[in-house]
Amino acid sequence: MPFTKTFAVTAAQQDIVAGSYARKITLREDASVAGCPTTDFIIRCPDGTNMPIQRLIGTSFELTGNFHPGQVLGTIAVVVATTFQQIEE
Repeated sequence: MPFTKTFAVTAAQQDIVAGSYARKITLREDASVAGCPTTDFIIRCPDGTNMPIQRLIGTSFELTGNFHPGQVLGTIAVVVATTFQQIEE
């Protein structure tokens, strides 16, 4: 059963943390935000190079693997503060 977490995101990089055992985690702006979509966002994955991945307004980002609760998957930041959803399956 999917697990969804809603959280605030700002311009400061913050950790993306798994909340459940999951194979796929999707990050997207919360559709209930007024005027959604509102901003681009930047993902950094802890893959050695830690190069930023910029996603355009209205898009989502998927991580796949075998994740466990508390596992840090990278960081996220936005240009304009907003609310995001993290859907874990």
